[in-house]
Amino acid sequence: MSQRSVSKRILAIRSGQPSWVDDQVVIEQAIDIIVGERKHATLLCTPEHVDEMVIGYLWWQGLVDPRASRDALPAVRHEEATSAANVMWPGARQPGDHPRSDLETTGTPAQAGDAPAPSPVFAWDSVLQAVNALETANRLFVETGGAHACGAWRDDALLVIREDVSRHCALDKVAGHLLMQDLDPASCLLVLTSRVSESIADKVAVFGFRVIASRAAPTDKGIQVCEEHGITLAGFCRGSRMNVYAYPERIVRS
Repeated sequence: MSQRSVSKRILAIRSGQPSWVDDQVVIEQAIDIIVGERKHATLLCTPEHVDEMVIGYLWWQGLVDPRASRDALPAVRHEEATSAANVMWPGARQPGDHPRSDLETTGTPAQAGDAPAPSPVFAWDSVLQAVNALETANRLFVETGGAHACGAWRDDALLVIREDVSRHCALDKVAGHLLMQDLDPASCLLVLTSRVSESIADKVAVFGFRVIASRAAPTDKGIQVCEEHGITLAGFCRGSRMNVYAYPERIVRS
């Protein structure tokens, strides 16, 4: 596994007293995604689970079909020496000339599907338990204070948790993991430590999650996207409280 943090000598000032200490700082690395021998995008991320991140990112970009068989997914080779992730499709298919292939990380996402998947229902206590479990498992944040966490919760357990300096890359990693394991996002509760902005909500809609719970706040545009795509959105999930901003019928009394 790639290194996630690095020790730095810093001047720490506590209660008016300075002292030199060693502090752990989260690593941020630029990973070039290479598709068809062309650089498709550069992601600034925590350099682990790169294959999942790339699969999730390409799914959001519309280059990966989630309905296809797992054998049709591209292979991703992460070359740490060059900070490159080479994407190789089975057979001769290399969609490097896809019309979205020159988009950078701030590009417009792929269109979310119109037909909503069956939606699960989660109990209040289960939603709060899921967010608490995510926070407890977010070791990189505890170590550095500089990482977001994202996870998928089902059957009262976290199926996967991914941590990253980028909230988008954390989400890409979770989506990529589910796709590579043939798990349906619509059956899971998506849990986040980050705010739910328009760009995050757009990505959630593309991936097909139906219920989101975050420790942080949503933005007005984030709420609007969830309302437009039929996504249940809960924010400020802390302790024994939460705010439900859209489609509250999927979060029920325990």
